[in-house]
Amino acid sequence: MILRRLLRIGIVAACHLVACSPTVQPRPNVVLIVVDTLRADRLGTYGGMRGLTPFVDSLADRAYVFHQAYAQSSWTNPSVASLLTSRFPSQHGVVKFESRLADSEITVSEVLGERGYACGAFLANGLLARQFGFAQGFDEFYALWPVSPQPPQTVEQKYRADAVNTLAFTWLDRVAADRGKPFFLYLHYIEPHPPYSPPDAILDRLLHGRPRPDLGEISRAMFFAQVAPPDASSLQQIENVYDAEVMSLDGGLRELFSGLDARGFLANAFVAITADHGEEFDDHGLVGHGTTLYNELIRVPLLVRLPGQTRRVDVEDVVSLIDVAPTILSTVGIRRPPAFEGRVLPLSSRWLPSWARLWQRDGTSTPAFSELIIPERAEANNVRPHERALILGSRKLIVGPAGEKELYDLATDPGERRASPPPDPTRTTLDGVLAQFGKRMAREAQAGASVPLDEEAQRRLKALGYVR
Repeated sequence: MILRRLLRIGIVAACHLVACSPTVQPRPNVVLIVVDTLRADRLGTYGGMRGLTPFVDSLADRAYVFHQAYAQSSWTNPSVASLLTSRFPSQHGVVKFESRLADSEITVSEVLGERGYACGAFLANGLLARQFGFAQGFDEFYALWPVSPQPPQTVEQKYRADAVNTLAFTWLDRVAADRGKPFFLYLHYIEPHPPYSPPDAILDRLLHGRPRPDLGEISRAMFFAQVAPPDASSLQQIENVYDAEVMSLDGGLRELFSGLDARGFLANAFVAITADHGEEFDDHGLVGHGTTLYNELIRVPLLVRLPGQTRRVDVEDVVSLIDVAPTILSTVGIRRPPAFEGRVLPLSSRWLPSWARLWQRDGTSTPAFSELIIPERAEANNVRPHERALILGSRKLIVGPAGEKELYDLATDPGERRASPPPDPTRTTLDGVLAQFGKRMAREAQAGASVPLDEEAQRRLKALGYVR
């Protein structure tokens, strides 16, 4: 009798547990947003003082904010290739304008697509066109070059956030008809990249009554800045126009999130916002990007919001863009490919404050590496004094192509103004770590496939300021 009663109680309890168990949560949507040429210091949440990004700053209030995130290169193609493959430029071989991401490389979009995700990419930078291999794994893919100017315009006009958003919403509305199928959406905006064309109203707000500069002249000055450095007045005008573009982009992201929210896509979504690289404004004697590995170029904003997250968590750990793809897969419950180099970002499902996450750490610091690989430096038109950089804790070591070395303490010298003298006791450790990385990259380096650049491609590169 007692045994029968216990059995009955067990059966009732089991039925109660099944009845009360929560419905299995569908797999999260994934939204990856990359803003071309966006310096971290332009965002209010990273210390920007001009109020350029009120909307993105509001997103940071319910996201992980990574303060030491590093891109794997200082120009678009290798950086984005690393973001999508979780591998370094030496490994995937995308190191030139004509480089093509090899079919043998595994992208996060391919992994997600194989596991039932609808994958769409809408990019305002034609450098990432299908012919260069960046469409791998995407069901829908657009990479848009600037269009020819129409009078009174004097420079080619890039596709702005509203156009990118429209393409994305059109695709998402089609995907929504396929009930139960999650999506991976990769959006790449280009507002902060020349040629510049910010809305007049935004530019006027930043100029405070000063006359508007000629945007064509400003864009051309930026294109030629590495061979004809602008004077202080011109550089200030360039930065004002750049800031207006950043502010315009913030409005475009507001429009994007409003549309995603209205469609119900954000309730269960992993969202990451970052940049492929920053921009130099004479911080170290140069203007532009793809020239050095200083922090104004490789330290990028990185905001990550987990499904349902409601509070902000600031993270000071050194992380890399190659960590984004493994984190996406971990969040949606998919095993990462063995070829991925990155680690899962230090996230907590309970969104604990930084002091409460200390138990998760093993007391070691994970390094970040960036590369600026030029196969034939003699053919480069620009000055590129750096080849590799290592960030380990608060220390940063930069090595040039002839072995030149610069060592910085980012804790006391975040602007990298004072290179530490040779006797610095941390140099030996950093030298060893970077030398070991260099040897491994030499062993694993890929020559990389190339796509011939025809006359039209050369013209389009010129429109973006890469070819003179």
